[in-house]
Amino acid sequence: MNMSEPIPTLGQKVTKLIAESPFKNPLNFHKEIKRICDEDAISISHLYNVVNDKKRVKDTILFQIATALGVGLFELRKGTTSEPPAEGPSQGVFHYNKSAILYKLYNGLPFNPQMIKIKGRGKTIEEREEITGFQCFIFVMVIRGEVNLVLKHKDGNTESKKLKLDDRHCFNSGDFYYFENKSKQFSKVLLIKFTKPI
Repeated sequence: MNMSEPIPTLGQKVTKLIAESPFKNPLNFHKEIKRICDEDAISISHLYNVVNDKKRVKDTILFQIATALGVGLFELRKGTTSEPPAEGPSQGVFHYNKSAILYKLYNGLPFNPQMIKIKGRGKTIEEREEITGFQCFIFVMVIRGEVNLVLKHKDGNTESKKLKLDDRHCFNSGDFYYFENKSKQFSKVLLIKFTKPI
């Protein structure tokens, strides 16, 4: 950046990034946020508050914007008047948000978080995952409704576990598995894949 150029505000940087993105304008960009974050998505007025520098913005709001832009939260602030100082107390607290935590929170770590939404009376496809030289595990936590986790072990046995809201379970991802929702309402499962060398 040319030292004679004024430092842009956070809103100016976000506006520029949106204009350079496939979404082109805040209205289309907000549709992408809603697609990613579902019912946890920020409102369009929150987005306009950011691009217009109307008020101090919470990290939880910026996190969704950064995610939809495909950048990290601190990268979004970098080079703006909102960039945290290099020295001093740490800044930025991520409050729990059902959707936002899934995106880039574990960037660079051996974790792969996903949010799975299962329609009422529906089920996911059967899958498994193995990586040569690694043990692969999956941690699941039900954050809406209830599901049945069906595991098909390598020894031929099938195991079904009923998981209710806030229930957690960890299993070897080398086994075939799928989720089934027998209720009429949709369910949501937080799924985190992680590995460790053998």
